[in-house]
Amino acid sequence: MEPDIFMMGNVSTQQLAKCLTNAATDTSSPIVFGATGPKSSFYYSLCEELSSQDLPSFQKIMKDTVTYLIQSFHNKTDSVLDAGDGGILTITALKALCMHKKAAHALTLHEMFLLPKAGTPEANEKISNIPPGATSQQMQIFQMMQALNRGITGYLKRSGPALEKQTILGKVFKYGVPFDSQSVLSQFQNPAKKTIIQLNNTTSSIRRQLKMYQDESFALLKALIHAGPEAKDRVMTWIVDALLVNIGSTAMRPDRSKVSHSQTLLNIGVALMKLCEPFINDPKKSRLIDPRFVSSPDHHHNVYATTGDETVPRLSQNPATATSAYNPKNTFVPQLFFYTARILHLGLIPSSAFHTGLVRRVHHLAYSLRQRNSDESSNQDFNQALAMQYANEVSLLAPEMIADALRYFNLCAGFLNTIKNDQLSLMPEHLVDDTCALITFTSRFATKQMQGIDLGNIFRVTVKLLSPQYASVSS
Repeated sequence: MEPDIFMMGNVSTQQLAKCLTNAATDTSSPIVFGATGPKSSFYYSLCEELSSQDLPSFQKIMKDTVTYLIQSFHNKTDSVLDAGDGGILTITALKALCMHKKAAHALTLHEMFLLPKAGTPEANEKISNIPPGATSQQMQIFQMMQALNRGITGYLKRSGPALEKQTILGKVFKYGVPFDSQSVLSQFQNPAKKTIIQLNNTTSSIRRQLKMYQDESFALLKALIHAGPEAKDRVMTWIVDALLVNIGSTAMRPDRSKVSHSQTLLNIGVALMKLCEPFINDPKKSRLIDPRFVSSPDHHHNVYATTGDETVPRLSQNPATATSAYNPKNTFVPQLFFYTARILHLGLIPSSAFHTGLVRRVHHLAYSLRQRNSDESSNQDFNQALAMQYANEVSLLAPEMIADALRYFNLCAGFLNTIKNDQLSLMPEHLVDDTCALITFTSRFATKQMQGIDLGNIFRVTVKLLSPQYASVSS
């Protein structure tokens, strides 16, 4: 605060950032641990003193510290295998910074926390990925890649790629196990020549790394939400933006210059499902889910639009208008429930459909090779396709995520089974479609994950919607 007096003051934010990063690995002098709990730590006491003396300066110090920390993220990779320790340590440091609620709030005020608002000139600005001084030959290569719909040459400031590269939480959630990453595929080289035990060991090893990232990312998100009403509102605004800019992710061939990577959407879905656990596990809390949320544009911020190109189809072709205004007992539970449903529709469900097609391709290649009496294990195309299948299964068939998704959709089915008929007709169609899609996918590729999970609500709502009485509602 007084760099002219204290000569090291001009790099104080860097010092704080390094201390927060080292706290995850160096337990000899942790600034975030106190003798009687976190609130007695040096860091917490520092935040209390700074924020009480000069809140604007405190917020600037915290935002500068965040700026220094996020420079550690690698923009050229979205694989947990390439990120190294830097990625997880940065997320851990950000989580430690959010130990103090005012510091967490300062993080949400950072200029890189939210995307530009829709319809603004800044939102329509284009960010180019072409390096300065590129030769004409390099320009041709970039244009060719753009023609292949990979979004290489640029993206809008308000888009899926911008969410990953230009926002703090996007940088956090982008790390995953993309099946098209060379570092991931290299772990499954020549899979046809390996034993099932070897492949399972490789899969388990990568999953452990992925889970560590997902757990730390969730902890950071949870800390921000618990930092107070203003911080929570800005987090929910980021989630709304993530949903709105990724509507195109359900396409057969998503445009990577417009939407985020499927791994980003999977990671956000994993975090939101964990946030849903309190009312998934407690029937009393699940009754706080208010169905009128999807009929209130002022509250869902056009995530469940009923007009325009972004219309979300309802269960009934001609649903009646909501008869009562949205005035819930709890605003966060319905908000979180319906946003989770939407992110799973944009992430998990399209990824499962893609994987089904990928497995079908592997089986077709194997059949064709057998018909020609060719050796599958030595065929390059077959090994490459099989490697992609195993690489994709690391994240998509992660046991914990599948179990969470089954429990969530069983809650969703129970919700649909209890609401009134006029409210049922207003519900998004994908709530039913996605429930059926997940059950079909899981029963084919992850049957063991269904053991011990109550799916009774799904059975009951299926019988209900197939009955003649509800034919007009679910048509």
